Parts: sequence; structure tokens; C-alpha cells
Amino acid sequence: MLLWFAGFPAPHSDDLFFGGAAIHLAQGHGLGNPWVGNWLQQHFHSDAFYVQPPYHTWAQGAWLWLVGISGATLRAFPLAWSTVGAVAVADALIRGGVPRRIAGLATIVWFGFILYYGLRADALGLGLIGAGHLLLVRPSTLSRVVGLWLCGLGAATHPFALTVAIPVLAAHLGVAAWQSPTATDRRRLLLGAGAAAAAGAILIAVLGVALIGGEVGEFFRIFNHHRNLALPGALQRWDYFSGQFLLGRESLRRLPFVIGAIGLIGFGAWRGPAAVRVRWCCLGLAFMSGLGYTLYAQYLARYLVFALFLLLPLAGNALAASGWPRGAALILALLTCGTATDFLALAARRIPPPAADVEKLRAKIATDKHPILVLDEFSIRYLYDFRPPARTRDWQVGRPAGGRLLGFPVAQKPAEELWVVNTYKLARAVSGLSLVPSYLQFGGHSFRSLELGVDLAAVP
Repeated sequence: MLLWFAGFPAPHSDDLFFGGAAIHLAQGHGLGNPWVGNWLQQHFHSDAFYVQPPYHTWAQGAWLWLVGISGATLRAFPLAWSTVGAVAVADALIRGGVPRRIAGLATIVWFGFILYYGLRADALGLGLIGAGHLLLVRPSTLSRVVGLWLCGLGAATHPFALTVAIPVLAAHLGVAAWQSPTATDRRRLLLGAGAAAAAGAILIAVLGVALIGGEVGEFFRIFNHHRNLALPGALQRWDYFSGQFLLGRESLRRLPFVIGAIGLIGFGAWRGPAAVRVRWCCLGLAFMSGLGYTLYAQYLARYLVFALFLLLPLAGNALAASGWPRGAALILALLTCGTATDFLALAARRIPPPAADVEKLRAKIATDKHPILVLDEFSIRYLYDFRPPARTRDWQVGRPAGGRLLGFPVAQKPAEELWVVNTYKLARAVSGLSLVPSYLQFGGHSFRSLELGVDLAAVP
């Protein structure tokens, strides 16, 4: 609740892409997104928003239909599912022997990770898996079956949710099989789990077909084409991964903590009886990384860092149990510092521009004659509260591709477009503009990975 009042999740570059589809659905239209309509036609020759499985768009659209369309209601949806995921993370760590206070700190790490993704499907997918975990640990057979189905539905919402669901389900099945007293009980358990999984897969598939109106062939054509656009080959996947993990704008914040985390986790995996849990979790992390690199390398870096940070409490527990409390203290410090830097970066992105600047921009846009208004995640939130004019288009998928093509000459901007975009993105992506964003200054150094607040600029 506090995070919601504070304006989280912070704006994300995919907010118009995914939020626009949910808003379009909540307004009584089909599964589409007019804010990226030209892009959909250009790449897929279709207006159907089939670039991801339909579960997230329909769930978010139904929520907006119930409570109304605004920035506040849009932000509440991922925050609610993030909270479910946080409860599941704390429960899993406590069951792994981690003290409650450290598990509580790990939930803060969780929020710092998941809130980065704005209105994307990550919060829903991982939240459903978290809800599934909370049901799978209950003794009731019905609870376990529903928990298995929720994990399956979560896995179907997003490629990376699948990489998380498989190790989670494997861990639950492994523990249940280990606790079965006889071989007959284990066989009965495996057969029952297999039957429940098959039934759940059928139900989820039938639901998916219903949500896309039976257009299975068209869905897979667009879905596969979109994936190929995002990941054309192994070299491109490595480029995405290295760009985020090694060379990206967040490397200054991220890399020192990752190096320290790997060292402490490696040390904790071989000290004392509690180290066996760390080894199994490292095996699950390796599986998640390999499958994630294949499916969706763009966000592997953030998922990998998040998984490392969740392994830290287990490693600290193993080190403390083996008689090395200083190692546990180092892990606590690493968790605290890493989480603080993540929240600092997110908090800077949700400081709104001054009200006078907002009114001035609105007045300018109201009298502007350009037929196309190009907005980004900052301008649509702080200028229009996600209720923009009908002529709106998404900056992220238009020219200059939301900053992917650095140095795009402003002289090549289409004459029919008015850009209203965060100055940080404009300065980074477009050449020929005299814009200087506000960065965090310390000791005479400008930290370009931490912009201070949101400055919006109009480019006619």
C-alpha cells in the first residue's frame, strides 16, 4: 500500500505497449492496441495484439473494466500480484531455515526487482506462481491441485515465468516424493501429479483459445514472428544479455553486488549441513538461466541478479550454521545495499515534473496541429494519467525505436509527428537536440544511470 501511494511501479518503456492493450480491452474493444497499431500492421499485417499469451492482457483489462482506467488503477494491478509473490518468497525462505527478519528483508529485494517491470506481465506471472506455491504447501489434495494449475497459468503468461515455474514445481514434487514413506506412495504421487498437470494444461489451453476467439493459427503466427523479431539469433541474445549485465547503464550499481553475491553463495554452498539447500537452489538457478537465455535473453540479467539475491539468505543461513557469522553479516549488508540502490533508481523515475510545466505542455499540445502525438511512459502518465488523445502513438516502438538506435538525427523526424518524451531518453537517443537531463551529482561526478526526476520536452 505504501508503495502504491509513493507512485510505484515506476514508469517502464513497455507501459504503452502492454497497458494500452489492456485499456483497449477494458473500453469494450477487441484484443488490440491502437497506440502501437502502425507497428502491428507493419510487422504482422494485423491489428490483433497476439505478441504475448492473452492471459495477462485479459486479466489486466478485466481489472480496469471493474475499477476504471487511470494511472492509479493500472499501478494497483501489478502491485497486488507483487505482494502475493512477496508473501510466497518469504514463506519459501522461512521453510528453508532462514530467520523471519532476513526473509522479510528478502521481500523488499523482491519488490525492488519486480517493480522495475511496470505494467508488463512479470508481476502477474510470478504472482500466480507464488500463489501456487502457497497452495502446494498445504496438506489438502484440492489445494495442491489448484496450486499446480496456478503455477501452470503463471508459466503461460510470460516466457521467464516459465523458467521460474519449472524449478518451483520440481522442488515441490521432489520434496513430496522424498517424504513419501514407500515406493507405492511415490508412484501414486507421481501418477496423480501427472494427471493433475495434464488436466491443468488442457484447461489453460482451452481458456487461451477462448480468449483469442479461436484464432489459434493467427495467434501462433504473430506470436512466433514477434519472438523472432526480439531474438533473431544466438549472437543477438548475447548482445542483449551483455548489454544489460556488463555494459548497460545499470552496471555501476549492479556488478559489484553480483560479484560479491556469487562469492558468498559459492562459499555457503560448501559449508555445513545446510549447504545442500544452497546447492539445489544453484542447480535450479542454472536451469533458469539456460532456459531464460534461450527464451528471452533481454531480461535474463535482471532475473539472474534477482535469483542471486534470493539465494543470499540461504547462503547466509548455511554460513551461520557452520560457525561463520561474519559471512552472514556480509550477506545482510549486501542485500541492504543492493536493494537500496535499486529503489533509488526506481524512485528517481517516479518523481513527477513540476505542475506548472505539465500545464504548459498540455496547453501546447491542445493547440498543436500534428496528426500524430508520440508519447513515452513518462508523458502518458504525468500528462494524461493514461487517458491520452486518440491520435496517440507509442514512442518505444516508433522512430527512433525508443532509444535503441542511438544518435537518430532529429532532422529525420516525420513531419506529422509531435514528440513529447522524457528529456533523458531524447538526449540519449536523438542527435541535434540541445537537452541536458538532470543526473545525480556527487563529488563532481555525474551518475548517468540515475536521472533525478522527470523532465518532459516537446519536439515539433
